[in-house]
Amino acid sequence: MYIKSPPTWLTLLCLSFGFLNLTNALYGSSSPVVQLTASNFKSKVLNSNGVVLVEFFAPWCGHCKALTPTWEKVASVLKGVATVAAIDADAHQSAAQDYGIQGFPTIKVFVPGKPPVDYQGARDAKSIANFAYKQTCSHVEDVPATVLISFG
Repeated sequence: MYIKSPPTWLTLLCLSFGFLNLTNALYGSSSPVVQLTASNFKSKVLNSNGVVLVEFFAPWCGHCKALTPTWEKVASVLKGVATVAAIDADAHQSAAQDYGIQGFPTIKVFVPGKPPVDYQGARDAKSIANFAYKQTCSHVEDVPATVLISFG
């Protein structure tokens, strides 16, 4: 049995789409970074009970690509303390528009009950994690003295 090969142009077209698909995602399935979409943004970020750091990125952005290993390190460092997530703002433009994203990468910190805060600090893991810890501490409510006495 003879199977005819597809035309060369079709093969190249299929390969290019496959390559584009691989380059669109900065974070793979094994990454500690939560991958957001327009459809899961509300459940993963807005309805979260904890602090969520969100990177709005574009897959073609060189600064976004450079931030990827740092963002993954932040996700590992903050595991159990805060959620570290990312959303492709090109693919999910509605989410980017909702938060006035004008440049990439943009990092916003979402604390329950408060408006999102733009992170303007250094783009290294220690600085980002320290900022997140401060936001987490501001989210913790004071424990009433009567509760503390009951633990005594």
